[in-house]
Amino acid sequence: MNRKYKYFNLKEKIFFKNLFYFYEKYKNLKFKIKKEENILSFKDIEHLVYFLLRENPVDKDFLYFRLDSKINHILMDEFQDTSTAQWEIFEPLVDEIASGVGRAENRSFFYVGDIKQAIYRFRGGRKELFSEIAKRYRANGLEVEKLKVNYRSAKNIVDFVNSKFNLGEEANRDEKGYVEVDEITKEDAFEGVYEKIKFLNEYGVKDKDIAVLVYTNDDILALSEFLEDKGKRVVTAKKAKIISQPSVKAIISLMKYLNDNTQKIEKLNFLSLIGKKYSDEVIKIDKDRPIKMIKKIMDKYDLRDEASLKLLYHSSKYDTLEDFVSEIDNYKDELPYKEFDGITVITIHKSKGLEFDNVIVLDRLSKENSDKSNILFYYENAKLKDIKLKIANREFIDSNYKL
Repeated sequence: MNRKYKYFNLKEKIFFKNLFYFYEKYKNLKFKIKKEENILSFKDIEHLVYFLLRENPVDKDFLYFRLDSKINHILMDEFQDTSTAQWEIFEPLVDEIASGVGRAENRSFFYVGDIKQAIYRFRGGRKELFSEIAKRYRANGLEVEKLKVNYRSAKNIVDFVNSKFNLGEEANRDEKGYVEVDEITKEDAFEGVYEKIKFLNEYGVKDKDIAVLVYTNDDILALSEFLEDKGKRVVTAKKAKIISQPSVKAIISLMKYLNDNTQKIEKLNFLSLIGKKYSDEVIKIDKDRPIKMIKKIMDKYDLRDEASLKLLYHSSKYDTLEDFVSEIDNYKDELPYKEFDGITVITIHKSKGLEFDNVIVLDRLSKENSDKSNILFYYENAKLKDIKLKIANREFIDSNYKL
């Protein structure tokens, strides 16, 4: 065996041995902390379910048997963003349905999506699954049907997409719509966006009905500052957060003060937000469950609006004032962007699932990050089959690596 070949393989083994050693240390410590704090992320839940249903040698067959006995139909939406792990959790159930064998007839598996909208690869989404699953179950009667009528977009927009992706969709709306593509330099990009906004304004479009989609959070900050300098009001995800609304900020400040009355700054913040001067007047709200305290604050100080009502609903998850105060700054829910009078500036990823009457898409302003990972992932039929260590010139020695 070639010495360089042995060297590359040995280097790879040592690398992955060390990597997985430290990964296990990190994973176990992280899980220990989460267990102590009694919290789980959505990713944790996915991993635990995967372990229970795919890797647990004792209970997996029994668990799938119990699940199969209760499930007649499986429908998976946004399938282009499904990860390999997520699919493998459902795979045995779909296999059972596809086989036509089981406790009930007329069971079904249905999945829907659009690979053009696959934007969550960084979260494990694999658009390749879409066609692989279709090939796999075609022999079991799975049929592929493409939607020929677009019920969402106006005719000119549908025609534009058809021309770019060689589709044959038809629009089902009477409006014609408008599409324009401009080539502008990076230096003129913001000015170009502003000119397009003025163009829309001239045709009667209000700022609150305009969204500008950008690639990064840094682009949001830079463009927002530019537009505000031009006298425009801008709405971003940060500004749309419920805890950023004046009524909610006032309630949270008062709750923090009631939890610890040495925090005079929180009392000052509260009084300033409701339009009162600071005084030594005692604010009388008895300590109770947060939902009851917030209801009293809303009634006493007339702080009832959509944002405060959403905070009231959210507060029901907390049993004590201390819990509420320690956790509320992590509350990330947002109000609908159309609730605000201004131009919405958000990332393309953040806009997923939202709808705006007028959209300006700003192309990438910064160079796309190159793949700096020194690990290569090999997939077969959309499933991970192998991982390799990147080593310069290895392809000249190892034919498998070259492939």
